[in-house]
Amino acid sequence: MRRKLEVDGKLGQGGDLGEVLASLEIGDIVEVRWLDASEALQGLPKSDREYDTPVVSLGYFLGVKGSRTKHIVIAKEIVLDVEFHYNCIPLGMIEHIRLVSRGQVRKTTIRKMVSRLESTPLKRLKKGRRAGWLKL
Repeated sequence: MRRKLEVDGKLGQGGDLGEVLASLEIGDIVEVRWLDASEALQGLPKSDREYDTPVVSLGYFLGVKGSRTKHIVIAKEIVLDVEFHYNCIPLGMIEHIRLVSRGQVRKTTIRKMVSRLESTPLKRLKKGRRAGWLKL
């Protein structure tokens, strides 16, 4: 029986984030609860709680990448095995990771996605109207 992977992103509280990430396999479906950056269009909020922007992302685990800081990379959408939409989430912003399912996408598709991510320069990943999308 596989153990259920759940962990709070804060080290030492419910588990170690590094251990959970090491136990994930490329292609696993994961749920990531994390805090995003936000932008205030009006005055600054009075309550500390209003500064937090909690997000839940669900996708296929593609690995941990980054040079200045590490990010978990997930594919959120795969369109006709032709292109995919990815998300890079800084590890320091993760509150919780949960394994939803193991290996539900074809291994050839996963290999293509990982290869495409590794061969695309970081500057190119962040630019353009279709930022976050890559062709397979």
